[in-house]
Amino acid sequence: MDNSQYKELFLTETNAHLADIEKGLLSLETPGDDSSVKGVIDDLFRHYHSIKGMCASMGYDVLKEFAHVQEGLLDSFRGSKLTPSPDVVGGLLTSLDAMKSVVDAIEADAERLPDLTEITSKVKALATAEPSSAAAAPASPIEQSGLDNEPPATKSEQKLRIPTSMRVEGKTFDELLRVTGDLLMSLSTLKEDIHKNGTISMRDGAHKLSKNVEELREGILKARMLPFSNLTENLPRAVRDIAKQSQKEVTLELGGGEISLDRSVLEKMGDPLIHLIRNAVDHGIEAPEFREAGGKPKAGTIKVRAHAFMDNAVIEISDDGKGIDVARLRVKAMESGIEPDIVKNMTDEEALLLICTPGLSLKDIVTDVSGRGVGMDIVKESIEAIGGTLHIQSRAGIGSRFLLNMPRTASIMKTFLITVGDEVMGIPTSKIEKVTEVFEEDISNGTVLDNGKEIPVINLASIFNIKHEPKKFYTAMMIRNEKISKGGTPISAILADSVGAELDAFMRPLAGGPYAKLKCATGYTVLGDGRPVFMLDTTNITKIAAGIKL
Repeated sequence: MDNSQYKELFLTETNAHLADIEKGLLSLETPGDDSSVKGVIDDLFRHYHSIKGMCASMGYDVLKEFAHVQEGLLDSFRGSKLTPSPDVVGGLLTSLDAMKSVVDAIEADAERLPDLTEITSKVKALATAEPSSAAAAPASPIEQSGLDNEPPATKSEQKLRIPTSMRVEGKTFDELLRVTGDLLMSLSTLKEDIHKNGTISMRDGAHKLSKNVEELREGILKARMLPFSNLTENLPRAVRDIAKQSQKEVTLELGGGEISLDRSVLEKMGDPLIHLIRNAVDHGIEAPEFREAGGKPKAGTIKVRAHAFMDNAVIEISDDGKGIDVARLRVKAMESGIEPDIVKNMTDEEALLLICTPGLSLKDIVTDVSGRGVGMDIVKESIEAIGGTLHIQSRAGIGSRFLLNMPRTASIMKTFLITVGDEVMGIPTSKIEKVTEVFEEDISNGTVLDNGKEIPVINLASIFNIKHEPKKFYTAMMIRNEKISKGGTPISAILADSVGAELDAFMRPLAGGPYAKLKCATGYTVLGDGRPVFMLDTTNITKIAAGIKL
């Protein structure tokens, strides 16, 4: 696996551990009581062990083995009354310089890492050498590496280091992104004014400014991206605890950890992901005796994988359990008040989403751990709140699969502004298949022809109860959504009076306040002139237009 994308993180973490090792070794040269010495040795052991583990993951075997040797030397002092002699501390400090030289070579993408064979042998000899033995002190790492001919003492004294990477609080990037978003919106208004009334030089200046702001935006977004593995690294423990509580045997398989997503997206995916995992363990995976009786392995398997799809990331959570009883789910949905005709006309995949209906529960499978259908409405809302979609697939006796199609960046998205009457709204560019103009007579029966297919038309003026004079022609945006009825089409045509410019909109959440439960919007942005604009939730709008109760 290509680990190059983790190199910066490796360098940052390793240099931090090396700095702490240096502080610890220097403190050992200062007299102290036995408990303080023991604490320092324990801390040093932890730092060496961490470096060894990171090097193993990255494939830096030279540094891994050298850290292991020093870890072993320190381990010989743990649990005993012996303390490292000045020769041992001096040897470890010299070895520390050797480790730094290897890290420098890694950072510089050197073709060959320093050879630490001889210095490794001398570190091993420190465990048995007499305290006064001159042979105990390893040779200079500079000499061993062959990277420099300067005397080791002067080299060590002259080289002061600062980290090549900095640790920055996430809220700092949140604020930078907010300011950049406001700047983008103000710039959009400025460009419109210059386009109408500006000179050529003003247009050139606005173009250059726009490029600079775009570079700034891309830089901030790149800095906010984190690998999916950051979210899943604690899942094995969570699965283990839930499995024990449910008295089941479960194996977890992780994949796609290198796929990167915006930090804000990962943060908001935590609760939905753990809820789906709980459901999979508690209600998807059968008890060991039932699995064996059904010819399945005693231990169930849950897979959590990520892969890139266009500008999105698809997160897949699957299990090889008993699946979801779709027929029973349909019955429960009708009992909860959903129109029978709507439920009957749904495909199985569409019906599975009924599990996300608020208040709908398959009561006989609810436990203290979780309940299929209990909280799934929150899972769906959380996913859609950041512009994602949820799809569910299940086969009786085979298992279930949950697909989360998530935007990789959720704070700033390309958006088309549309007008309906006097209202201005936004639609994510990623949702639009194409834009076309249609005449009023072409949509009289509620559909419009597109490549010979009848596409259902959605009139936003009707949905939002906007006063609107009939027009001779409209702008139709073909939106891709999940199918809403058996034999239906995944494409809908949303009508607007006109489509404005495409812009990079900084999205603000609808959390709190009167808009928190707004079903037709996923967020809002503020234009350069101060006007708020809602970002349309095309999935929910399509369902509302089809008469599906949300």
